[in-house]
Amino acid sequence: MRGSGSGGPMEPPTGEVSRRRVIAALAGGIVPGLGCAPSAAAARGTAGRVTGNSAWRRTGDTTPEGFRRELARLRSPMLDQAEGIYRRVEGLSRLYLAMSFVEKKHDTYTDTIPQSFRNALAVKRGRGSGRWERYGSYRAGAAAWADLLLDPRGPYAATVTLRELVEVYAPAVENDVGRYVAVLTREMNRYPRLRSD
Repeated sequence: MRGSGSGGPMEPPTGEVSRRRVIAALAGGIVPGLGCAPSAAAARGTAGRVTGNSAWRRTGDTTPEGFRRELARLRSPMLDQAEGIYRRVEGLSRLYLAMSFVEKKHDTYTDTIPQSFRNALAVKRGRGSGRWERYGSYRAGAAAWADLLLDPRGPYAATVTLRELVEVYAPAVENDVGRYVAVLTREMNRYPRLRSD
């Protein structure tokens, strides 16, 4: 993880606010009580297919059945926790699922990070020893990933488009950003979209 965001006009929410409400606020939806004004760029939305220029916070959810089916397709060890993972990434489930596929094929690719780390999205440690974060469960890893992406003072705060997100999350010094975006969008467009998005 590299980069740093300014955090923009949004202060961290006080009290218990669902990730879905935070995502809506960051994506341009007006959410009472969060005290933020969304940027014009973030309000563009993702009408039609997801592209590298889509606003990543508005890429929405796949269906719970589609989420589970995708994990089952690769016999992912995440399958037993699918419902809990889905709840923790609600509002970003298509992005989560696609990034999990790109990074570690839903934790079936274990050459770099052992499955025992429960780190299906290859989240790096911010500081300290060891390169990769370790989680007690895939649900905990999913929640930490969502919190990291949505942190108004975190490294992704200033990103708007999917490509901008990837440029920070998987920088060119370590990845082929164009290929990463291409596979990410292909996967996201393959998943059924939840109609309430």
